[in-house]
Amino acid sequence: MSTTVGPPGQVPVEAAEGPRRPSAPQTEAAGRDALVERLFGACIGALDLLHVYVGDHLGLYQALAEGHATPGELARRCDIDQRYAREWLEQQAVAGILGADDATDADQRRFSLPPGHAEVLLDGDSLSFLAPIASGVVSLAQTLPLVLRAFRSGGGVSFDAFGQDIRHFISRINRPMFLNLLASDWFPKVPGLAERLGADPPARVADVGCGTGWSSIAIAAGFPNCKVVGLDLDEASIAEARVNAAASGVEDRVSFDVRDAADPALAGRFDLVCAFETIHDMCDPVGALHAMRSLRTDGEPSSSPTSGLPTRSRSTQTTWNDSSLGGAPCTACRRP
Repeated sequence: MSTTVGPPGQVPVEAAEGPRRPSAPQTEAAGRDALVERLFGACIGALDLLHVYVGDHLGLYQALAEGHATPGELARRCDIDQRYAREWLEQQAVAGILGADDATDADQRRFSLPPGHAEVLLDGDSLSFLAPIASGVVSLAQTLPLVLRAFRSGGGVSFDAFGQDIRHFISRINRPMFLNLLASDWFPKVPGLAERLGADPPARVADVGCGTGWSSIAIAAGFPNCKVVGLDLDEASIAEARVNAAASGVEDRVSFDVRDAADPALAGRFDLVCAFETIHDMCDPVGALHAMRSLRTDGEPSSSPTSGLPTRSRSTQTTWNDSSLGGAPCTACRRP
């Protein structure tokens, strides 16, 4: 409704003609300023993540979970240089990730984890655990020279090029979701699935692109009657998956192989074929889905690709960012 007021009985100009559109220069200025704010904010956020990476890898958050600390105390707990401890602590306080008292002497100022922050930064079992995202961003940034080369050549970037940071990021960020939700929430929502996994004869389950194994482990733990085989092409991930399975006490019903799901010897051997948080990272996702279909005893599709661009949500933006910088573009997905 127009707020323009005119003489009694006279129709206000804006009410008669509709709201005036801003001139082109004003529209361009608004768009410019919005983008400036967005990119500047992204820069600050990226630098915050780099400091989270430092705190995560050097155990600084874990040390602060033991109690508040001055720069000197944190340096002694973590065996790092005191000056660097102070710089990191002050940055984290300015960013709002840590709390700080108001001591005027910088070396005597005490820093602490505010309520709720320890869960996000340290609790690897919590669905709110997000510290690993810093490792993911750092890993992508380190491979940018290879990504630029791929942009020019049309090639790709091998998974090995991203180093252990990307593997640990994927493992740690997905672990809480798999262990807390997969067997207790996701599978029971698929009609008849939980019942089949608990029945005889024991169901044979293939977990394609299993990584370090937490999805396979969650299935085996939630449905002890089934047999799970995790498949992945990354040897380091499979080695870690075997260690994780042994530590979780499910090594008697889950195994892991460095193997391509398209191996003809695997065809028709499984009752259920799964892939979690991995299809969008593959250079040929539709080919992977076809290979998954061949693993089923009945040859029915395990899942189906979607077409078109997704809605603009935080999760889909993350997927597209990861895809483009990972050298395996989402647009490589072809219609079968």
